Amino acid sequence: MTAKIGAAKIIGLVTLGVILSAALCAAQGSCPWVNAATVVDAPDSTVSDIQTSVADAGNLCTFRYRKSDGLYNVQIAVHAAAGDGHETAADEAQCKSAKMPLPHIANEAVLCSTGAHRERVIGRVRDKIFIVNVDARIEHGSTDTEKSLGAMATLIAGQVAGNLF
Repeated sequence: MTAKIGAAKIIGLVTLGVILSAALCAAQGSCPWVNAATVVDAPDSTVSDIQTSVADAGNLCTFRYRKSDGLYNVQIAVHAAAGDGHETAADEAQCKSAKMPLPHIANEAVLCSTGAHRERVIGRVRDKIFIVNVDARIEHGSTDTEKSLGAMATLIAGQVAGNLF
């Protein structure tokens, strides 16, 4: 009889542990637009220290991680379009380079540089504006260039736009 009570207690404790861990994981939340594996281009054995934060009911996701050549920061912001046709003007004003149109990603999507080792994609899907910022603090004289950061921002923007459809 004690063996049955002991087994029931163990099962109860395990069940409680599963429920509590699920609740704790749900409290942190996950980015509804893209997952960490896509952002860090997993599997990549040189990636470590991945940190994800989600705010504003999932409309602001930040991924920070270390790669062999530096520290990377990826931020995705999604918000409702104002409807006045000038929704992206303020975000595009931060561009320090020419804007490259990305018509295959989303409506009015553009890629631009916002500084050294900083790339941005701005686009619209229906009534939502999204912004993908990718920046890196490159170490050890890496050959990682704005072109590859731009490709990374474009890839992530494609995922975000796909999830907004």
